[in-house]
Amino acid sequence: LSVLVAGLVLRSAWGLVAESLRVLLQAAPRGLDVRGAEADLAALPGVAEVGHFHAWTLTDRSNVATVHVAPAPGADPLALPALVATRLRERHGIDHATVQVDPPGAIAPATH
Repeated sequence: LSVLVAGLVLRSAWGLVAESLRVLLQAAPRGLDVRGAEADLAALPGVAEVGHFHAWTLTDRSNVATVHVAPAPGADPLALPALVATRLRERHGIDHATVQVDPPGAIAPATH
């Protein structure tokens, strides 16, 4: 009987343990297409380059990201962090984004 109870406890706790492991390992958020998010950011007006995009699950209800962007000619580099963070929040479920603006040509091509 105790083996049966232990089996039921393990079965019911598996989902919680799996989600906890995702948080502890700072895994990418479920359902996030990293390449798609980078392409979406690169299509924003004023953005010439996107790179070093990293997203992870901070808590079971909070996803965060860091990304580097370079401004397009004539774009206001000070406007890019808010623009990028808003796009990540609205389209990709990223609650908080740290956006670093780099000079044009400074972002190395992605290797993933």
